[in-house]
Amino acid sequence: MMIRCCRRRLKVVVLGSFIIILLFLQSSWFSTTGCSSINCNGGEQDQQIIDNEQGEQQQQQQRLVIFAGPHKGASTSVESFFFSIFKNQQTIPEPFVNWSMPMLSEDLPWYTPITPNPKQYTYASRELGKNEQLNLAILHLIAHEYENNKSVLLCAESFGAKSNRIGDTFIRSASFSNLMPVDIVLNYRTTRVDHLISNWKQDRDEKGAPSNFHKWLCSNKYVDNLQDGKGLDVFGRAQLFLDEGWRVILVDLGGVERDVLDVSHVIACNVLRVPCSENGDIQGYSKSKQQSKDKLGKQNQREGDTNITLHQYNGLDTILRQRDCLYAASFEESKSRGQMHFLHQHTLLTSCDDKYHVDSPALQKALLSNEGILQLLRDQVGGCQLFS
Repeated sequence: MMIRCCRRRLKVVVLGSFIIILLFLQSSWFSTTGCSSINCNGGEQDQQIIDNEQGEQQQQQQRLVIFAGPHKGASTSVESFFFSIFKNQQTIPEPFVNWSMPMLSEDLPWYTPITPNPKQYTYASRELGKNEQLNLAILHLIAHEYENNKSVLLCAESFGAKSNRIGDTFIRSASFSNLMPVDIVLNYRTTRVDHLISNWKQDRDEKGAPSNFHKWLCSNKYVDNLQDGKGLDVFGRAQLFLDEGWRVILVDLGGVERDVLDVSHVIACNVLRVPCSENGDIQGYSKSKQQSKDKLGKQNQREGDTNITLHQYNGLDTILRQRDCLYAASFEESKSRGQMHFLHQHTLLTSCDDKYHVDSPALQKALLSNEGILQLLRDQVGGCQLFS
């Protein structure tokens, strides 16, 4: 009887705390503006996030997991998969019974209403910095899931843009000041230059950008925020998440393809830690590995030739990898204290001590600035004199 009484009192305290937190958020938001060896290791023993004992503890502890893309990094595939899992809140598949992804209905106080869809949180992020009522409504949905003893998964590729600091403010609030530990998942696409080219192809097909890759790269209209706004600086974004004190998990898509796995299953098995088979499938979701490999290999690929030489292609990739390697020392420190983990590491931060090492302070500065790296990329393909 005493134990039951204590539990009731504890729940009252927790619910009361949520009310206080939400009231605080309402006043302060706008003032700041079962893991198998194959899917854990991927060939790297130090890649396992947590051992079995820690995994059991983590499964019991409610968490907030944010899949943050980035844009053109298999984000649509991941968002669509998890949306299909959670779209019917009454029939959540057995492996995911301890998880929730709140659906954002058109009844919420949107400025521009949407119906629940795989990109719902990306669309919501466009309003979060200016629509206080929508922000609070979503936080209420998350609080409700927490009260029901659920961990929460949110998928928003827009949070993977380095310039999206509104996303950080929302995540901080959604975790109720880290009452729920926060895990951020980011995909790392290789080759790095293919991530750049994929951005061009989407701009060309959907935004009327030049059909010539070189001309697009020289057009400020489309690339003036190339590094910060289009998700190309994955590691720069990861560093900002680390600075918030959150744990960051980087998924090397090249390693996922090498191991013939499905990226959504990798995230579910290794981060959400749902029951999975020995071959890396979510329990009850077995499928052809070749199909998964083909799906991953074709993701985000559109027709069209860049008309650049192999030398230029490799040079562009080197520039982007040199930029990535500037974060290597910091990330190793974060890994050593358990704040960062790599899944299926393949080419992620490889050759940083030799091939992609940069000594020059001036070059380091250029690589880390949007204007500097854009100029380096343009020079690699011959400059922009033809289009001036």
